[in-house]
Amino acid sequence: MRPGRARRPLPDFLFICPINYPMGGPADGQDKHIYAMRLKYKEFMHNKEEGEGAQQGMLAERTDYLSAGVHIGMKSCTGYMRQFVYKVRDDGLSVFNLRKVDRRIRTAAAFMSRFNGILIVSRKSNADEAITKFAEIVGCRSVAGRFSPGTLTNPSYRDFFEPDLIVVIDPLVDEQAVKEAKKKRIPVIALCDTFNEAKDVDLLIPVNNNGKKAIALMLMLLSREMLKIKGTIKKDSEFAYKIEDFGAESLAPPEGKATQAEGAEEADVAGTTQADEAAGTTQADETEDSAGAAGAAEKEGEAQG
Repeated sequence: MRPGRARRPLPDFLFICPINYPMGGPADGQDKHIYAMRLKYKEFMHNKEEGEGAQQGMLAERTDYLSAGVHIGMKSCTGYMRQFVYKVRDDGLSVFNLRKVDRRIRTAAAFMSRFNGILIVSRKSNADEAITKFAEIVGCRSVAGRFSPGTLTNPSYRDFFEPDLIVVIDPLVDEQAVKEAKKKRIPVIALCDTFNEAKDVDLLIPVNNNGKKAIALMLMLLSREMLKIKGTIKKDSEFAYKIEDFGAESLAPPEGKATQAEGAEEADVAGTTQADEAAGTTQADETEDSAGAAGAAEKEGEAQG
């Protein structure tokens, strides 16, 4: 880029082109240009997020994120997911950087609002009420429980459906839906914990996808932000739903000495500066186990495809 020349945003078609490439690369020679453009778009969005992150407030109170357990990961962490980890606790559990989680929710909501035919899927019973309410609010379709093979690929199947976008709560548990979406070249958004692989996922939201409150809070924030982007509501106060409507209990403040100590220790998880995030990522890298070596081959569709 010549000095003094402003960088222009990449075209919107990059959002909607098929992005599930076999083996993580271009499907053929004609796709190489789009593949290269997507890599440039990732760099552009990264710089944009870093610049805007410190200026924007968080979508939910930090205490709400902590009370819902959004930040709690697992003891195992894949190579790709460690970039979202702030630190590893003494008990071995990874802790997500809430600032990065919050920014991913914004990005996912903006991306999802571009589609009309959305399908949200979860085989986890603790997510049934949440995905049902999410589908009701945003006007999409949901599949709670077993995802029948052929739902996306067999036109003769009675429940056959051709969505424009798939959202899964856990790409490991909802593997069948992800496989069929990849085969049909449908973009996939997934809620991913530290143990999840980013393979065949086009956009992930790092979050505790095992906790009922965490899932409910994520879908509540996504639905609220989508309605705001579409113009259905103009501000947060107009959103008429609470986390209880998504099947979870109310977010009470931490109680007890142990919980308070934990909350105080992790109160800086959502660091407001890039230096905090860099320090958190470095600490997570230093404590990464052997899963990091295997995770080098993992990727996320938004970066690779």
